[in-house]
Amino acid sequence: MWAMANLHIWPEGPAIQNDQIEMSFTLEEASGERQRVWYRCSAEHQPALSASCDPYVLAALFVAMQQKADLVVHGQASPSLLKNLSEYQAAWACWRPERYAAIEISAEIEQESDRKPARRALTSFSGGVDSAFTAWRHANGLAGRQNVALQAGLMVHGFDIRLNQPEVFGRAAVKSQRILESIGLKLITMSSNLKKTGAQFEHAHAALLASCMMLLQGGYDCGLIASSYPYNGLEVLWGSNPLTDPMLSSAAFSILHDGTAFNRLEKTQAIAAWPAAIQDLRVCLHGEERDENCCRCEKCVRTILGFRVLGLGLPASFKQDVGLLQVLRVKKFGSLVSYRSILAEARARRLRQPWVYALHWATFVNQTRSLLKTGLRRKHD
Repeated sequence: MWAMANLHIWPEGPAIQNDQIEMSFTLEEASGERQRVWYRCSAEHQPALSASCDPYVLAALFVAMQQKADLVVHGQASPSLLKNLSEYQAAWACWRPERYAAIEISAEIEQESDRKPARRALTSFSGGVDSAFTAWRHANGLAGRQNVALQAGLMVHGFDIRLNQPEVFGRAAVKSQRILESIGLKLITMSSNLKKTGAQFEHAHAALLASCMMLLQGGYDCGLIASSYPYNGLEVLWGSNPLTDPMLSSAAFSILHDGTAFNRLEKTQAIAAWPAAIQDLRVCLHGEERDENCCRCEKCVRTILGFRVLGLGLPASFKQDVGLLQVLRVKKFGSLVSYRSILAEARARRLRQPWVYALHWATFVNQTRSLLKTGLRRKHD
């Protein structure tokens, strides 16, 4: 048994100030050190906020696994969620045994939350290609038997835009609102200091997104997390994947991993018919101002080339195009499978432009670097 100590979750009552409502809990470590974790949103969403500690369990899970400490919840938690999290932990303990251990979670009250009879869904929404594709296909009934009754998108301040940048988040939220309103969905904004808990965001971000969405389970019973990778290019150790995301569900609130059957290029083609998305698309994670696309980072370059290979030109949300040197100098590819799909499309269209050859070379260099890194890791193991 790994766990030698306990972490405690102490829920706090809601607090309303001006037009904002705050939900919070105190996370107490075995040393006695405490940190307060909070979520804030418009007071208009108060009827949708959950009294359950399920969102707090998801928020603290990776910290507990990392510290190898059992988690004690001083409040109500759903038995169905705790059961699912047993398997969720088993997966991460197998994938990263040097970092995480499966721990026990107990609650003073184990009781399921009330389930709403009518399915109402919301989706995590950043304003990028993946989340836009998920919103577009569900709002337009294009997901077939998988379609959900999507009502809203949730954008969280404190994840990709820092909490000390409220003006930047405000401008980004205006763009997301315009995108969603154009297809009849509303935008819900929430701010939280969840990234301050100490969990590695690369691994924990799906659990933290699920925590924020599950906090609204009084008004919704399903949360969508847009896929980052397709089935033929999965990165399982990325925090969000189709295998473990559904394990973040309870009987009252389902978490669905959406869009894994489509690669980024196919998603780009789908949203190309959506003028509002093209106008306000926001993909950049490295620019000084996160409400704008820098047009220089790897993700911006990848997105611009995706539109270019499809013959769609430069999207209005990008102020400038990329040149050959930018393509050649990309040293860290976010997703090799995305570049392979761009090159495959270029071959299918018989494109012979210089940027295609530059991308061939850059892909070769980055793929070789990735193989060497993998080989060294295996040799070390």
